[in-house]
Amino acid sequence: MKTTLFYLLTVLFPLLSWAQQKDSVRVEYAEESIEQSDFKKKEAFRYLTHANIEEKTLIKIGILPTFGWSKGSGMTGVGYGELSIEHKLKPQWSVMGGINQIYRRNHLYSYGYYAGLMLGTRYYYSIKKRMALGKSANNLSNNYLQFQVEKPLYGYQHLQGIAHGIRKNGEEYREPHGVPQIREGMPSFVRFRLGWGIQRRLGKWGYFDAGAGVTTTLPSGHWHLNWFTKDPESSFSGIAPYINFRIGIGL
Repeated sequence: MKTTLFYLLTVLFPLLSWAQQKDSVRVEYAEESIEQSDFKKKEAFRYLTHANIEEKTLIKIGILPTFGWSKGSGMTGVGYGELSIEHKLKPQWSVMGGINQIYRRNHLYSYGYYAGLMLGTRYYYSIKKRMALGKSANNLSNNYLQFQVEKPLYGYQHLQGIAHGIRKNGEEYREPHGVPQIREGMPSFVRFRLGWGIQRRLGKWGYFDAGAGVTTTLPSGHWHLNWFTKDPESSFSGIAPYINFRIGIGL
């Protein structure tokens, strides 16, 4: 009897030990599978956002819904497009240049557009903080301070006077008055912008860039929208606020 029991234990003990090892291996594989899944998700996100790619140059083709504020007529402006290049000099500093075009409307009967050159610099002030948190600081995606200069090279302008008042029946009216003035050529002003913004990548090829600040021009502005002498955006003692939002393709 003792001999039989000894043989049974001799056979069962290795089997029990092997079963425990098999279960242990299975658990380890399951844990490793979860870790690999999380890693793959993070890698996919980094690939889409270029987080692991050090980008020194970003070519931007975008549109900019924007507005300015004009004395006497309130909000002005409609749209703005740009083709620009931003190049990183250091992790925190970049320079940019390009061409932009803006279409503006002062009121129902006066409008115009111009196209010109743009030069500027950006300081990405939160790079060190993002790096300390383990986030990417390589792909021109960050918060920034910006200084920018714009010089229109060509402009077209349609100026139309307005007659407004109250009719005998008490109805208020605004209608065109007089002969419109049409001008084209090179506007005489230069615009300066100082502001804060945020730029982020959208997937592999997109980007968005939003900002706000103040703008002024030389000569300073006036509400009548005469771009060939003064610029309408700068109407409050030569300084006016601006808000912009660009979205487009980043190469």
